[in-house]
Amino acid sequence: MYTNTIIKTEIDEKVIKAFKLDALTRSKLFFKLTTRLAIPFGGVLDGAFSADRSLVCASVASLLSQHLDQETFEQTQLILFGSIVEDGEALATPEAINKWFEYNDVNPIDLFVWLVDENLVTLFKGSKQLQSLKPKFAEFYKKFEDFIPKTVISDDSIKE
Repeated sequence: MYTNTIIKTEIDEKVIKAFKLDALTRSKLFFKLTTRLAIPFGGVLDGAFSADRSLVCASVASLLSQHLDQETFEQTQLILFGSIVEDGEALATPEAINKWFEYNDVNPIDLFVWLVDENLVTLFKGSKQLQSLKPKFAEFYKKFEDFIPKTVISDDSIKE
């Protein structure tokens, strides 16, 4: 499940080390999460190309709640947090993970996001085949970028 490659970061002023997931575990986890997120992502795309965007957020939230189940999240969390290195070994069990968090004041959300980025997002970003598709979707990216609301705050709006 884990390789001998150690990755590290600093979160909340604590250096965290974890074993990188092996290729099969990364691929299975990536596939599982991708299949769970495909339908909600489709909802985002539909909203991006729709003239009526009034219910896009509600629709996507509904789709996410229907397709991202607790079991998938718990398995993903166990695999990723289980990769944390303590005394040269992977934590691997829920008991060891809970004990580690009890004695290490680290934000679990920040740690989870870092582990997802290191093990899964880099898998996607590192694929030359997927990256070669980027230019073909330039127009799509532009439409999707236009869909995302932007908040603009200027110094002019602050009055004392």
